[in-house]
Amino acid sequence: MKFSVDELHNGGIMMKALMREVNAVVKSMVSKGKNIEEAIESALSVMGKDRAQVEIEVIDSGKKRALWSKPAVVKVTYTRDKTNTITATEESWLDDIEQVLYEDATSSLSSAPVKKEAKSEVWIENGKVRYHHYDEKDYPTITPRKEVTLLKNGEETKTTAIIESGDVLTLLTDQEREETVWKMHMDQKKMEATVKLEVGKVKKYEIVDQKPTRNLEVKVKEVEVPENTLKKKDVYQWLEDYGVTEGVNHNAIEEAVFAEESDVFKVAQGQSPIPGTNGDVEFYIDTTSEKVEYKELDDGTVDFKNARQFSNVSRGEVLGKVIAAVPGTPGVDLQGEEVPPPPVHDVKLRLDKSVHLIEPDQLVSLSEGRLDVERRGVLCRVKVVPKLYVNRDVDVKYGNVDYYGDVEVNGSIREFMEVKAKGEVQVQGSIHFSKVESARSIYARRNVIQSNLSAGDRTFIVQEITDDLNTVLSGIKKCVNAAEQLMGVSSFSNKDISKKGLSSLLRLLMEKKLAWVRKAMKRYVSKVKNHKESLEEEWIFIQERLEKGFLLYHPEAFQTVKAIHEFEIYIAEWLQAMEGEVTESEVEVVLPYSLESQIYSSGNIFIKGPGCYNSKLHAAQRIDITGVVRGGYLFASEEVHASETGIEGGGVRAIVGTSKEGVVKLDTVHEDTIVLVGNRRHVFLKTAHNVQARLDEDEELVLF
Repeated sequence: MKFSVDELHNGGIMMKALMREVNAVVKSMVSKGKNIEEAIESALSVMGKDRAQVEIEVIDSGKKRALWSKPAVVKVTYTRDKTNTITATEESWLDDIEQVLYEDATSSLSSAPVKKEAKSEVWIENGKVRYHHYDEKDYPTITPRKEVTLLKNGEETKTTAIIESGDVLTLLTDQEREETVWKMHMDQKKMEATVKLEVGKVKKYEIVDQKPTRNLEVKVKEVEVPENTLKKKDVYQWLEDYGVTEGVNHNAIEEAVFAEESDVFKVAQGQSPIPGTNGDVEFYIDTTSEKVEYKELDDGTVDFKNARQFSNVSRGEVLGKVIAAVPGTPGVDLQGEEVPPPPVHDVKLRLDKSVHLIEPDQLVSLSEGRLDVERRGVLCRVKVVPKLYVNRDVDVKYGNVDYYGDVEVNGSIREFMEVKAKGEVQVQGSIHFSKVESARSIYARRNVIQSNLSAGDRTFIVQEITDDLNTVLSGIKKCVNAAEQLMGVSSFSNKDISKKGLSSLLRLLMEKKLAWVRKAMKRYVSKVKNHKESLEEEWIFIQERLEKGFLLYHPEAFQTVKAIHEFEIYIAEWLQAMEGEVTESEVEVVLPYSLESQIYSSGNIFIKGPGCYNSKLHAAQRIDITGVVRGGYLFASEEVHASETGIEGGGVRAIVGTSKEGVVKLDTVHEDTIVLVGNRRHVFLKTAHNVQARLDEDEELVLF
């Protein structure tokens, strides 16, 4: 029986379609023939079946040589049932058989004319190897890559293979797999559960189609496919194992399971408590600090009177009302337990003799003057500040000034005089060789020469003692833990403790193990004692307990570890209540000109006139100088700005500094100016303009 090339090619296609109809094997036989078709026909004739009823397996495709030939061997199996399945291996095998049938047909058609330009070739089409072999003197070859396995007639070939008629060639590609990695986590508060997913991937190599050539080198294309093996049952099982019953986010779990990119998924979220509000005071009089613009007048002085407005009140006027704290609403954690809201605090009022509280909530002024309000956390200091008017110079004839409220000097402050005020200080004239201290702001209309100005000293002290007390608190916590451990040591008998309390134990801890805590306690006690008049009773109470129990080791100070722990809780609650910056009555120093003076402000410093010469300025917030800076030192934690520093040609050193979080802005910088940001510095060797300096993320100095 003879077949045309097209018939045999189509026969291979039909064979693939027929294989999709087979499944359950009942009866089979092995048959031989000159070629595969003859072997199949022989078996079908003996079995009395047609191709639709059998499954065909090629055992040996046979070989055809010039002097001899090897028979083809097939196994034909009769099936009872039919399905529409076909395996990938069978599909590949059928493709290879189709190629063999095609090659056998072309080699057996002796009557077909062969063109002179015909030559042996091999190519890749749809990922499959195709070839023509026309001449025994002309063999095509194929060379695999390291990512590809070449099977020639079922045997692996790693090197270049010569292709002969009837060869069955199969290309198999390698693949690399990275497994999916996932980890679930629940936070310590049991309010959030997350799955951190790192999606796995499969790196595959696809065979690239190539045009016919005699010597083919296989080419591949690398393809990376995400492979997420996370299962929903794994997530739910973990949640069940950890007792998660509330706040499960089913949508997030679905997203995690089907994710193709690595990510963190919040698969459960508890119900957070709703915070309450602390107590407060609602004032009927505006106490907010508005941003003001200080202008230099034609005579070189600063106009601060028209730039600011005062909240003046009269005797008997209602200032505001006290608002009680509102508790928050509890939440629920992932395990169904109630989560309490943060504690709230009623406002802690500090009223002097100028303000009276009419129960339950009305604040009434008892005098005339300026309403002064200072807030820090839940602490609210309220007073009506009277003003002392000095309608002349403060000199030796008038004497020094130390006043409870505001002070306004209509003249100047002369050599070696002092002015102290619990409120603001305003000086219409100059300040010469003098000292001015204010618990609030200082305003000087004219020059400040060789003087010392300090504004907002109380704010600075409160910040200092707060820092010290935080250190003390951490030390007391360690002290409680250490005391509980040492209580079991035989050298500290219960009899001894009953007589002397914990004094001997505290002495051992403070002087040996916790010496650094004792130093912080000494600093705190000393500062509170020096500023008792301006501090609240809580600061003073803590100072007295620390001194008695931890510095003097008085036997009656702390009788039990529980007493120390209760003191620790008291300190923690006070610090929590005091959290926050001063939000009213912002402190500032305003003047037009400074010569060889020292100026400190717990807020800002503004020099709005000719400038600053060989002076030392320190501000907790900002320094802004519209004039020149000829020598001296400037430091502000947040920002320093100056129009001009140094002198052209150099020779005058000006040092301008800020904290590592701050920024320096200089319009014109001359030689010998030093800029400090944190612990980084830069010295200017030539004039520069519009300079800004700060630290980058790596804490390196950046100039731009």
